[in-house]
Amino acid sequence: MARFWQYLIALAAILATVVILTVKDPYAGGEAGENSPEFSADPSSGPIPPPPIAPLAEETAETPRKPVSSWFELERGDGLSLVLSGTLRDGHVKSRLVESARGKVPELVEVVDRIEVNPAATAIPGLDLLPGLIEALISGTRDPFLRVEPESASIGGTGGDGQLLDAIRGAFDSNFRDLKDREDRLRLDPEQLAPEIRMPLVLYLGPLEGKYACEGSLPTWAQRKAVVEAAVSAIGGEKFADHLQVSPGTVDEAWMSSIPSLVGALLDKKHDEMELIVVDRSLTLKGVVADLEARNALIELARPAREAGYEVVDALRVKK
Repeated sequence: MARFWQYLIALAAILATVVILTVKDPYAGGEAGENSPEFSADPSSGPIPPPPIAPLAEETAETPRKPVSSWFELERGDGLSLVLSGTLRDGHVKSRLVESARGKVPELVEVVDRIEVNPAATAIPGLDLLPGLIEALISGTRDPFLRVEPESASIGGTGGDGQLLDAIRGAFDSNFRDLKDREDRLRLDPEQLAPEIRMPLVLYLGPLEGKYACEGSLPTWAQRKAVVEAAVSAIGGEKFADHLQVSPGTVDEAWMSSIPSLVGALLDKKHDEMELIVVDRSLTLKGVVADLEARNALIELARPAREAGYEVVDALRVKK
């Protein structure tokens, strides 16, 4: 019996040796894995490995933002509210529009600000002159409406002052004259309660940071243009900063046609530190003029304002 078990053990050892010798070494004949099916150059011998994936190149420039269409709308909301909505690219412009509306609505009316600011928004022409138009539209009409887009503009409202409606219409046409489509839904209703009294004229011309600057509101685009042209003609565009607004709600009096001539004479290069101040129905002239003749000429140019009931204050000095 012991011999039988010795025979079986010897037979098992022989079979194990044969198996080891007949199995092929997968790494025989080269570097590890060189001849294995997975790395064979012959497609028939196995799957071809995918090409190596190059690392993603580091972005060198910011991906450009997709343009967003700008728009602005003013309309009556629910109850006692006025809603401003839209998408604008400049937060400063948004603030000016909201402030102009809040400054003119009656005490119990709420201005709801739904304007979004997006730097990728497209530009809308005429927005810089919009605050004055908004003020006049709110103070001079019932159910005011205004919508502005890059290629179209609409305005609406009902008022009892035909002259004021014409001024609003003129400012609207001037501000957006380059747009393809303009819609005018302003309507005159003589039975409508008269709008509040127009805003008094407030105007300032004086030195600012090495230039002369002009600030304030004029009732028409033509008047603003005439004042700017007179200033530029006198001292050149590079030395003049125009901060004037067009506000149809501002008083429009006959004597104001003399303002461009007065501005041009004040800005004569022979004079120094000249100022024109119009506020509270008074007109003040300040600065140092070349001679007495020039001083008298400026006082004469202010005579139409005096005849219209304005107090003319002479604070001019003659050069020594």
